[in-house]
This record gives sequence, structure tokens and C-alpha cells, in this order.
Amino acid sequence: MWKPNPQKNLHTVERGVHDIAEKYAYDRESEKFLFLQGNYESFKASISKILQHTTKQELSEDSESNRKEEPRDFTGTTPGAIKILGETYGVENWTETLVTAMTKILNDVENQEKVTEIKGSKRNYFVRESEQFNLISPKKIPNTALYVESNFSANDIVRTIERVMRKYEYNVSEFEILFAGSGDV
Repeated sequence: MWKPNPQKNLHTVERGVHDIAEKYAYDRESEKFLFLQGNYESFKASISKILQHTTKQELSEDSESNRKEEPRDFTGTTPGAIKILGETYGVENWTETLVTAMTKILNDVENQEKVTEIKGSKRNYFVRESEQFNLISPKKIPNTALYVESNFSANDIVRTIERVMRKYEYNVSEFEILFAGSGDV
């Protein structure tokens, strides 16, 4: 049994599993999946590169711990500070949280333009300096030639920050929000 490798993003895992399944289990002439046909050891070695081996007990423990974790809802909250990539920054609102996080991430990476690949279904989230007029509420990301859309809910801002972190292969656990008035700040 296998489970997704937490160090790979979901898209990479799905694409990898599909490619491996085609290689080891797909008969193109009959257009059918004929699972493995004696290639199990090769399949196991390949699939272990993108998935982690697990047991039924580990899977049930994982699903129980995941069920206990409630979805986060930041509606109606006010951030007081963020911890990101080992540093803490004071913030006063969600827009400042977004801009501060983007500044930290993009100043730590070589290819800042890669962030422009992150888009919504109907609009861009990040644009180059000459294209900021395409955003509803553009905010300049300091020390870059980029702007970020800031017309988002608190939940969307957190999801956007996490998407950018995954894009640059940072662990999202390196991002934490400290709330004003909660004793965290």
C-alpha cells in the first residue's frame, strides 16, 4: 500500500502515478489497463519514488488524525503577526499579511517570475509591473517587479500564500499566523 508523499505536490503525484500506470499496466492495442502482468517489482520501485509505502494501520491512523483537524476559517479574524520561513513580522490586516509573506518568499527565491503562473479561474493573482491595471486591487511586492491582487477574503489570502509556498517547494508548516488580541502576538 502507498500514500501520497508529503514532499511532493498533489499534481506531481497524480501525474507520476498515471505515467507509471501507463508504463506498467496499459495495453495500447486493446486500450485496456491490464495491471502489471508480472512487472510488480519494477512497478514497486518506480511508484516508491513518488509515493510512500504504508500499512493499513498507518492509513487508518492518518485518516483518524485528519478527521480531527477541522477546516480553518479566518473569517472575522485580524492577524497581528506572521511567522514565515523562520522570521516574524508584525502585520495589521490581511492585505499586509499577503504582501509581507510574498515579499519574504520572493526575496528568497531566484525565479520571482514563476509566481505569475499562479492564477485563479477568472483572473491573475500576480502580474508584472506593466500589467497591474489588470488587477482589481493591485499591491506592489517590495524589491520585485511584481504586483499581487489583494482583493481577497482572509481565507483566500491564506490559501494564496500556501500555494506560493508550495510552488517554490517550501513546507507550508513554515507559515504561521499570530492573531491580534489572542496572546500569540
